[in-house]
Amino acid sequence: MPDDIAEKLTAATDRRWDQHLIAGIVVSFLFLCVAALGLTLFMAQRKHPEYLWLALLCLSVAFMGTSETFYGLSLLPFSVFFVLSLWGGRIFMAATLEFVFRFTGGQYRRVVRIFQIWVLLLPILALVHLTQTYEYLAVSSEVVFSILVSILLFRAWRRGRPDAGVMLVPFFLAATADSLDTVLDYAVQKHWIPEQYAFHEFHLGPIAFPISIVSYSVFLGSLLAVIFYRFIHVSQEEQRSSAEIEAARSVQAMLIPTALPSNHNFMLESAYLPANGVGGDFFQVLPLKDESMLIVVGDVSGKGLQAAMNASTLVGALRNELSHDPATVLNRLNNVLLGATSGPDSGLDAKLAPKAAASFATCLCARVYPDGSMTIANAGHLHPYRDGREMDLVADLPLGVIPNIEYEEATFQLNVGDRLIFLSDGVVEAANAHGELFGFERTQQVSNESARYIAQTAKRFGQTDDITVVSLYFAARAGHRKPREEVPVA
Repeated sequence: MPDDIAEKLTAATDRRWDQHLIAGIVVSFLFLCVAALGLTLFMAQRKHPEYLWLALLCLSVAFMGTSETFYGLSLLPFSVFFVLSLWGGRIFMAATLEFVFRFTGGQYRRVVRIFQIWVLLLPILALVHLTQTYEYLAVSSEVVFSILVSILLFRAWRRGRPDAGVMLVPFFLAATADSLDTVLDYAVQKHWIPEQYAFHEFHLGPIAFPISIVSYSVFLGSLLAVIFYRFIHVSQEEQRSSAEIEAARSVQAMLIPTALPSNHNFMLESAYLPANGVGGDFFQVLPLKDESMLIVVGDVSGKGLQAAMNASTLVGALRNELSHDPATVLNRLNNVLLGATSGPDSGLDAKLAPKAAASFATCLCARVYPDGSMTIANAGHLHPYRDGREMDLVADLPLGVIPNIEYEEATFQLNVGDRLIFLSDGVVEAANAHGELFGFERTQQVSNESARYIAQTAKRFGQTDDITVVSLYFAARAGHRKPREEVPVA
């Protein structure tokens, strides 16, 4: 008889293992695999921390399932299991909310942070024996959690995020089922409804799947669909971005000369330090047949490839310009920018070229003659420096603001040994970690140094934009006067 009782007890234990633990082990293993996948994706795309939080939420589910398995096998004492179960579910809620928060673009930051802190502190109530208060607030927190995540996903979907819509319906159904199961169990514990409503299971052969396991499985399926969709989409965007960068490099070679012309009258030096990728800074130094130099320095508004495309349009127009009178040059460039479009005319693949966008540009044009005389016109650009002092110029409107503007010219006479410094606002607007600008005073203090020294000094201070510096040193004085019209050297 005792042997029969032992056999029946062993069989009952085995059935309990088959019915209630196998499902949990399988789901925990699946979540552990997805956690490894999330970590792998994060290592591949480190600019997307949502993959890391995906791994953390999956690890929390796997951890809860493992602790339940160990407790079911009597390998974990109840006191330890109780503490782990208190925080396991709360960590899952906090990690899931953080994943959705970052995945959807970071809306409702304050609400999300307050809720995360709240759910992570909530188990303390159970540890100090405020059991009824804890149970009531725990049930309420699960409902609030489900509503909050659903709102984040819904608003992201309405903003044009189809991947959020992919996860919205499965999560809403899983969260509703899980929350309903929690509410019913709580109601049964309080004897508000009959006990028969407390346990809800689905059976697949001998294996029982509680409603919580089913809801987690549905949620896992939506996660897998979303992360694969998002990873493929991000990979395609990165490939497109790489193609744009390659196209932008060809544009950059046009905007920034690799070598400057020099002769026995002038010594020229330049420094160009891009902030990231390709920007809108450009400069050109064109030697003319009478040995004068036409220097153009400009900065197109905006960032990236669009700004570079507009800058390349200006450079192309400048190189085709027959007149080299600074005011006339700026007038022509102004009209070109007003009618500029980005596309096939740029020489880039039309699929990579961005759409045309309104833009303006600051620009400075100076013509320096062998005898030291200089004519200069300014379209809203930073004034140049002469031997450490800012030159007094009229700053007319930038290019691309209004058509047919007449730019005003100024004339100067350089002395042998004078140094001219032309620069972009990336020098003046460099900012350190405290938000302090490099500013005009520091710029003036270094304005008599070499172009490379000025650019490196601004970069070390804290570069925030493209930095361009062009330096002209007047080495000799020629005795002839300028002719009326010249053409560029072939």
